[in-house]
Amino acid sequence: MKTIPLTPQHRDGSRLSAELHLPERDIRGVALLLHGLLSSQRSSTNTTLIPILNDASIASLSFDFMGHGDSDGELKDICISSGVEGVSATLTATREHFPNMASFPLVVFGSSFGGAVALASAPYMSPCGVVLKSPALDIAGFQRQIRGDAIMQQWKEDGVLSLPEFGPDIALSYRFISDSLGYDSYTLAQACSCSFAIVHGTVDEAVTVEQSRRLALLLGDRCRFLEIDSGDHRFSRPEDFTHALDFCAASIIDMMQS
Repeated sequence: MKTIPLTPQHRDGSRLSAELHLPERDIRGVALLLHGLLSSQRSSTNTTLIPILNDASIASLSFDFMGHGDSDGELKDICISSGVEGVSATLTATREHFPNMASFPLVVFGSSFGGAVALASAPYMSPCGVVLKSPALDIAGFQRQIRGDAIMQQWKEDGVLSLPEFGPDIALSYRFISDSLGYDSYTLAQACSCSFAIVHGTVDEAVTVEQSRRLALLLGDRCRFLEIDSGDHRFSRPEDFTHALDFCAASIIDMMQS
């Protein structure tokens, strides 16, 4: 496998860190891997998927969202729109090294927050498939549910909310919420004509499984849906993680063949 480092740029000139992983054999397709909030392109999910996909002759493309990993920017400014811009910039940078990329089938994989970005980006990418792991499909609604109206109003007034549960210096701008209101993940998914696969744990503490159940019901026969009993957001139990990633990898590979 050949790994090519890329440096996409946002419109404001800030740089992103990206990597293109190319199989040595003939390429069957490309998987765009989008990590979750407070994670990076070198997450355990991505580092597990990339060699499996490589063995199936599938190229992998990944990048760090702004304020994450080795990318420029502040984490607090992350939102779906900045993620979508990152996807666009990364695809543009990739074509310089892989000019015939558009001739290969593309599957988009999104984990948690990356799932919301995957659905927001899908309309202009025309993927043959979308694979979602514990996707955050209703960011504003869920934050209101777990924090309550008073904290949400204070967040809006202050502009920034500290999140000490994730670390002493972790905070998010209210734009994380207000921007998400411009993206209806359920409508975006229904408008996408491709196949879907979703995996979610039944005791996910960060994104409720009901969000994925609702999407799977709306998509009907176009969606493969796996619930992992007692699985949390990160699938912390080794057997859950293996089950979830095997499902995701197999789904990506199957979508390339259909």
